[in-house]
Amino acid sequence: MKFKITNLISEKNANKIFYPGLDGPLVSLSLFNELQHNILPNDVIESAYKEYKEKYDEKRFKSFYVEHQNDEWFKEKYDPECSKQYKAERNAQCQKLANRFIESLTSNQLKNLKLELREADENNKHLKIFFYGYNKEKGDFEEKEREINLLKSANVSDTTIDICSMPYYGFDPDKLTLFAYQIPKSISRFQILKIVKKLPGFVSMSMSEPIKNQNYCRYCWMAFDSEENCELAFDSLNDYKLTNDYKLFPIKSKSTTSKKLRVTVPYFEERISEDLEFSKALIQIYDKERAIETNSILDNKETRSREYQLDLQILYLRRVHGLCYYCLEEYEDERMLATRCDNIHLRHHTSLSQRKQETIESHKYEVEWDKQFTKLIKEKIENGLNSLKKPVYIIYLYFFRQ
Repeated sequence: MKFKITNLISEKNANKIFYPGLDGPLVSLSLFNELQHNILPNDVIESAYKEYKEKYDEKRFKSFYVEHQNDEWFKEKYDPECSKQYKAERNAQCQKLANRFIESLTSNQLKNLKLELREADENNKHLKIFFYGYNKEKGDFEEKEREINLLKSANVSDTTIDICSMPYYGFDPDKLTLFAYQIPKSISRFQILKIVKKLPGFVSMSMSEPIKNQNYCRYCWMAFDSEENCELAFDSLNDYKLTNDYKLFPIKSKSTTSKKLRVTVPYFEERISEDLEFSKALIQIYDKERAIETNSILDNKETRSREYQLDLQILYLRRVHGLCYYCLEEYEDERMLATRCDNIHLRHHTSLSQRKQETIESHKYEVEWDKQFTKLIKEKIENGLNSLKKPVYIIYLYFFRQ
C-alpha cells in the first residue's frame, strides 16, 4: 500500500516545474535543470527556462524603472516628450554646424583639405598612427600602432602637428573644450544647454552615458570656436549655480602634444568613386532626418577633384553629424567622436591598381578589407540613423504610456 502511494505522488509531480525565486541572481540553464525534482525532457526544460527568464527580465525592468523613472538621463532616453525635445536640439545643432561648414568652404578655409596620410607625417613622433593590419592567427583585420625606430630613422620629424589645421582639419578634443564632471542624475542636459548655448562661440555640447558605479552621474563636454570664447565661457560658467543644490565647476581640457590618427589599408582605384557615392548617400539620409534642406557641398560643378570632393563629404559627416566614414562609428558630435574614434581617419597614401585578377592575388588582404568595408557601408545606408532604430529596452516606453 505504501508503494502505491509513493507511485501516486511521483505521477502527480512528474511534470511539475520548480521555478527559482526572481529576487536573486539569474540562474543558468544547467542549474535550472538540476533544481528540478524530476528528470524532464529537454524541450520541456528549455520552454520552462525561457518562461522563467522572461519573468525575471520583466521583474528586473520594473525594478529598474521604479528606481530610475525620475532620473533625467532616463527620461531623456525613454520619455517620448524628452526624446522629442532632444531630437529637436540635436537637429538645431546639426543645422548650425552645417551652416558653419558651408561658411568655411565658401571662405576658402578648407582649400588645402587632404584627408590622406602624408608620407612625411608617417615618421612624425608626435603622431600616434594606427594602421589596419591583417592578423593571420585571428583571420581578421585589427588596428596596430605603427612603430618608429628612432635610432635608425634619421629623418624622424620633430614638428608638432596641429590636427585642427591644414591638411587634415581634424578635431582636437584637447583644445577649445570645457569639461564638467559628475553631473548628478537630477540635472538634465537641457538645463545646461539652456545656459551654454547663449555663450559666444558655442559650437556643441555632448554628454556621456550614465555611469552605474558613480550613482548614474554623467560627464559633459562643451566645445567652442576659439580660445578666447572658451576662456570667456570658463569664466562665465565657473561656480555657476544651476539649481539650489548644484553648481557648475568646468575644467579646461589639457593639451597634449601627441595626437592620434587612424589610417585605412591601401586603396584600390575604384574606391574613390564608390566612396563618393556612398558618402553622398549618407549625407542625404542624415541631412533629411535633421531637417537640413540645402547642402551646396554636394553640388560639385566639376571644379573639384574627386579626392577633394570625397574629403569634403567625409569631413562634413564628421563635423555635422558626428559620423566617422571609415569606422562607421557615430556619436553625439565631433568632439565625442574624436574622443572615442581619434582625431581623424585618413586614407592610406599608397594607391593600388584596379581589382584585376593579378592584383587580387597580390593583395588578398586588401581585397578582403575592401569587401568587408563595402558590405558594412551598404548596411549603414540601408539602416540609416541609429536614432531610427528601436530602443533596446522597449519595455521602458511601455511604462511611460501607462
